[in-house]
Amino acid sequence: MIGIVWAFMIISSVVCAICTQRIDELCNSIIEGSKQSISIVIMISGAIIFWSGIMKIAQDGKFTNFVIKIFFPILKLLFPEYSHQKEILNPICINIISNLLGLSNAATPSGIKAMKKMNKNNSMNSNIMKFLLINISCIQLSPNFLIISRKTFGSHNPYEILPKIWICSLVSLIVGISLINIFSNKVKTIRINKKCLKV
Repeated sequence: MIGIVWAFMIISSVVCAICTQRIDELCNSIIEGSKQSISIVIMISGAIIFWSGIMKIAQDGKFTNFVIKIFFPILKLLFPEYSHQKEILNPICINIISNLLGLSNAATPSGIKAMKKMNKNNSMNSNIMKFLLINISCIQLSPNFLIISRKTFGSHNPYEILPKIWICSLVSLIVGISLINIFSNKVKTIRINKKCLKV
């Protein structure tokens, strides 16, 4: 489906350029766009390499273990079923830390590992939904891609948007988790009532 959308956009832009006699502008924009895309990729790669290196140093220096201990009480409240299952809470912690540093590529392996562990433990859908919500909200202290994109396209202060991003991400996370808890509790109540009626 995405391929069809892109094909339509490319064909329609070429047709419009021909109809309006702006072929030269189209060719120039393609060249400029290619230059900008390469520069953005290089800048993002540099940021990812830097933060990945910081993450590796933190892991080797046992700093991540210290951060995990800080996050454990919060995770026990969010996932009470896993309060004594470090094999599930550890990858969830690493996933959250990676996302906080803007390392979504480093967060993916730990996220997949956590999901596999949850499936093996026959977890409730609400726990999986909470974990997915945490990833979707993705509270990042430094959203590298967005900041680099703003800087590339001429923003005088690319970091000014950070407080707004933190507030929006935090609010969406709190609202989402609250809704999951409310509806999951309602589902549990309905199931219990059905069992009582059968008895």
